Amino acid sequence: MEDEDYQSDSYQEEIEDPASPADNVITNNFKILTMEDVEKEMNEICGETSAILGLPIQCCKVLLNIFRWDKDKLLEKFYESESPEKFFIAYKIILSAENTELMSKIGDCYICFDKKRIIGLSCGHLYCNECWESYLSTRFREENDAFPFCIGPDCKMIADNVAVLKLLSSENEKAFYKKFLIKTAVNSNPHLKWCPGQDCEMIAKCSSSGCQPIQCKCGTLFCFFCSQEAHEPVPCDIIKRWAKKIEGDSLTMKWIAVSTKDCPKCGIPIEKNGGCNRMDWNVHGYEGANSCNRYEPKEEEKAESRRVLQRYMHYYDRFINHKNSLKAETTLIENINTKITQMQNKNCYSWIETQFLIKALDSLKSCRRMLMYSYAFAFYLPSSNQKHIFEDNQADLEHATEELSGLLEQEMDLEKDDFNVLKQKVQDRYRYVDHRREVMFKHCTEGLEKGEWKFITVD
Repeated sequence: MEDEDYQSDSYQEEIEDPASPADNVITNNFKILTMEDVEKEMNEICGETSAILGLPIQCCKVLLNIFRWDKDKLLEKFYESESPEKFFIAYKIILSAENTELMSKIGDCYICFDKKRIIGLSCGHLYCNECWESYLSTRFREENDAFPFCIGPDCKMIADNVAVLKLLSSENEKAFYKKFLIKTAVNSNPHLKWCPGQDCEMIAKCSSSGCQPIQCKCGTLFCFFCSQEAHEPVPCDIIKRWAKKIEGDSLTMKWIAVSTKDCPKCGIPIEKNGGCNRMDWNVHGYEGANSCNRYEPKEEEKAESRRVLQRYMHYYDRFINHKNSLKAETTLIENINTKITQMQNKNCYSWIETQFLIKALDSLKSCRRMLMYSYAFAFYLPSSNQKHIFEDNQADLEHATEELSGLLEQEMDLEKDDFNVLKQKVQDRYRYVDHRREVMFKHCTEGLEKGEWKFITVD
């Protein structure tokens, strides 16, 4: 069915422009960091900021955390103020900038009411170590606050990381805080994102905070913007709508399409679950029955409803087919790895000589995933010249991907087949597939960057 048949006047009015084209742009500039790498970068940024502002490093760490680790924005706002004092007043920031030493004396703790050594910040609110540690532990775990206020009632002085470490007496709690400080920096920095892989503590750093496929060292492929499975070329907001739709509609729509036929009179889907092929649809009643209580849809409404269903199933079926193929190719990967081992052991081929098969598999998986999500992308596109170009690119990529899949699934008899001929054939095929993938990818991303893609707003 052609999309032109489906596009009604109401849908032409329900087309939206991308709300924020910059968020939809898919870039390719990232690196994977460890927590130690992030800590090192944090310290470097704090050192640079301290040198410019003339403030202690621990104070700069607090300020950078408030400004989500955007050094340029912090410097801009700082120098917009008439003086440092007015900057701190404007942002309601109270720091113990001049003195990092804690105040201490023997006295009464006004929380536990024991007489012992009490300590505190330069504001003069002093409490015992046990009460400080209990308070700070609660702030870390329940309030997710790496730079808490003083424990004193209504006191807004901020405890920087140096002060917090001095207030903590437990070594385990100090170790927890150091790690928590890094996690806080990652969570507050829009250019850093945790890998969602199971038990993975790697961090992706990206120059853009928009939609970006990230390949972690643990093997997890995810989207930088939404942390879901990488879904290029589809923008995050569109893939969320698609995921919600197929979760709620797919089983019902699939069953209706497969298991029912429309009543020729009213257009309602009817299930035949037994008996002969004759169908008596009693809802219409006998001749002369009063049907005033029944809504009778017009012929145009019946046809439109069926077209909506058929259009959805067209895209859903192809989405699922590629998803299932992606899962099924796990077996192909195992077979290829076995073949590589045989090639290295029996035929004396080196590791580097067999890597063309691994590259071919990587290309196959990337293209299969892109094709899968391309049908979600196409579902929300109204008919246009842009969409026709997209579908041509999609068809070319699909054809090339199936040819590569078929080539890799063939039995490789290395005793009969010429290794160099086989290698050249596979390389030619996966290079062409990569080229077709890049063409479609570029077409989509350039359109998103320029705000040229329009999307249907109703599901």
